[in-house]
Amino acid sequence: KQWYQRRVVITAGDVTINEKLFKFSMENLGVDGKQVVELQNEGHHQFNRVLDSLKHTEIEVTLKEVKSFATDPTILSKTFDLVSQLGKDFMNRTVSYQHHEGQDSWNIQIDFWAYLLPAVLIQQEKTEVVQYPSFASEAGCDADDCPDLGVVYVHLHRGEGLTIGDPEESVDPLVNVYLNGTKVYTSNTYNSRTPILDEKFEVPVTSSAAYPNLFTHILKFEVWDHDTFTDNDLIGSSTLQLSHGAQFNKMLVLKQENEGDYGSLYVSVVFKPVPFY
Repeated sequence: KQWYQRRVVITAGDVTINEKLFKFSMENLGVDGKQVVELQNEGHHQFNRVLDSLKHTEIEVTLKEVKSFATDPTILSKTFDLVSQLGKDFMNRTVSYQHHEGQDSWNIQIDFWAYLLPAVLIQQEKTEVVQYPSFASEAGCDADDCPDLGVVYVHLHRGEGLTIGDPEESVDPLVNVYLNGTKVYTSNTYNSRTPILDEKFEVPVTSSAAYPNLFTHILKFEVWDHDTFTDNDLIGSSTLQLSHGAQFNKMLVLKQENEGDYGSLYVSVVFKPVPFY
């Protein structure tokens, strides 16, 4: 059966500090961008990071003391490789650090966690799509406090009645998928008006100022007619709003500028929150 594999999808940590102002950063090595959090006073602080790919499982954490009118000195810099923990249901690793400067001293403890999300049990055999429900494959969360950090699993199933121009003309469709305007996937090219795609991929998602909760994230599916010697022609597109509930074998009507009917695309979309519920 062609099922999604379990994999580490997040590192989350807790930092306990006292009486100092720190700048904490976490970077997934080999991937652009890092998460920086400023920490002040004693307390319990949490940070999160989704792993974009298992190709890059090294996490580098840096802790700097914030100094006015001076370069912030680095007091902790560590690299952790999560690959050795992939076979476990979850991992936990603690780093403790004590700093002494004259009569001044403080303690820092950082706990690192990595979670494995369960498989999404969806199988496709030509035009037939079957879901194998279980607690692990269907469990999500509907409560208001459901985290908006996690992974979206997308399964492109098939196209139906794809139409462009002359109905007798051949069509070579491919699918581009965008999350909030950023392309995240391009399918193979097919030579059929009713292509069987059976392609799947996953996209990490998290909330931000522009997208404060899961319902503000939009997947857009564009179906194009591939041309070898000229520009590709748009057959049609459709959008899908993310939700906490599974959207299984959903039919999307393809339109151009929100008009017409240029065929259909069938997809399944499942969001898995982290921590997993």
